[in-house]
Amino acid sequence: MKRIPRAAIVICMLFVIGAAFHEPNHLFRYGHFAPLGLHAEIQMQKADIGIEGISKMYEAKLTNFGFLPQQVRACDFITDASAKGTMVAYAVQQWDTESRNWKTVFEDEKSSFCRPYPLGIGTGAFVHTAPLARTKYLHYR
Repeated sequence: MKRIPRAAIVICMLFVIGAAFHEPNHLFRYGHFAPLGLHAEIQMQKADIGIEGISKMYEAKLTNFGFLPQQVRACDFITDASAKGTMVAYAVQQWDTESRNWKTVFEDEKSSFCRPYPLGIGTGAFVHTAPLARTKYLHYR
């Protein structure tokens, strides 16, 4: 009978220790605490991809901080240069203070997501995946 409470105490202590290390790290890197469940972070990188006027690339990182796995519909693809990758469909939204609602600024067209296109996806297939650290380039600026 003593083993069950002792094991529960050890598990709780490990969880608290893990959160004690993770939360300050997330606060330092992103400026806020990580919530439970799926969490998206936007990261900006300076880039020179050879197109004049484009100096920054934005990337979204989807992470699951929840207790249970979450599945997300994604596209596993192979580019025309034979590189493998995974991407998740996305939309860019902006908070509208007047209507107190999210306004969609950009959204992938459902009909063209995961379809082959020149100088990009050679072949693609829909999959369900559990995100731990999936990334996708969002926007050029």
